[in-house]
Amino acid sequence: MKPWLLALLLLAPALGGCGQTFLEPNVDTGPEGLYVSDVDPHYGPTAGGNTVTITGGGFEGAVSVKFGGASVDATVVDANNVTAVAPDAGMELVVDLIVSSDLGEVTLEEGYTFTDTDIPPDPDDTGTEVEGVGGVVEFTHLQVACTQCFGTTSPQINAFAAFHNATTQTWTDWLPDPGTCVANPSNTAPASSFVDVGSYVHLTAGSNTITMSRTTVSGDVQYDAGALGDSDFARNTAYDLEAADGGAWGPFTVVDAVTTGQMFEAIYPVELLYTQMQSAFSPVFSRSAGATISYSPYGGSGTFVALLGMYDGQSGHYLGSLLCRDYDNGSLTIPAAYLSSYNRGTLLAVYMYRYNITWTANEASGSYIESVVSIGVLGTASLN
Repeated sequence: MKPWLLALLLLAPALGGCGQTFLEPNVDTGPEGLYVSDVDPHYGPTAGGNTVTITGGGFEGAVSVKFGGASVDATVVDANNVTAVAPDAGMELVVDLIVSSDLGEVTLEEGYTFTDTDIPPDPDDTGTEVEGVGGVVEFTHLQVACTQCFGTTSPQINAFAAFHNATTQTWTDWLPDPGTCVANPSNTAPASSFVDVGSYVHLTAGSNTITMSRTTVSGDVQYDAGALGDSDFARNTAYDLEAADGGAWGPFTVVDAVTTGQMFEAIYPVELLYTQMQSAFSPVFSRSAGATISYSPYGGSGTFVALLGMYDGQSGHYLGSLLCRDYDNGSLTIPAAYLSSYNRGTLLAVYMYRYNITWTANEASGSYIESVVSIGVLGTASLN
């Protein structure tokens, strides 16, 4: 391996997050990773028999549902949705909806109404008219497995925000569905007019405050914290989003707008988590059999992403990229069909991220703030 080739590997652009099924705010949380964010429908006839979809996360292992004290069979549709058939209540009443999984139990108080007459109010409705996405906050922690390879220190921590008029698009619509890959993905933002909310916005968690300063990118007002230190990224912590000015929206605070998760403890092949210059590119991905990346811990409500940057092994020229995504289940497989078109000896910059996407109501704008928290590792590999 020629050492000068390493310098030609450029850091890939930020993904801007990896989405999951769009969830309403006002989440009822239980143990870490288990939560309920929506019940549809949240009411039904006293005789029961109707199918109810429960949206949330942490639906792992043996999942069960109770309507008050009545247990019913539950069907796990995917990582974010469970269905259950409402039981016969015999009378009009309001009950708690209780969901249990291997992670524990969570209760949505007065989450379901048995009625044969009027439609009851949604228990997840705050009474505030909020619709569409009106901004994004990205909080990223990236560990670099080979600092000598990329000429940068580890880790890299960044915080970014942007605000705009409400749109039905999200900042993560362009991403592939879990269990799929896409070649040469195009990162696109919602088509909307950006909003100036003052000189600064802040993320605060206790005494920890991260300040993002106003800047202009291609004529659009955005907010960037610049380079941050590892201590700025508190693990498993909720941050409030604050704008003391707020511009036309007026001052606003979005409580628990951003919630960080846990770091990686292990990744296989192990060289993807930590390596020296002399062993860079030693992990081998097979062009004919594909590759699997395993990691721990896992089991969160988000998704896991692998972004591969492909480079010619002789010239160092950039050849393209591949983005694969799956649920946070401990491993991700990259099918051979996406690797077979590249030559043996192709060099890979491998970005591995755990993503958590949430939407929280901002009453000042009448729209949701989309939060994208990513915790990642940048490693190297080659094709064989």
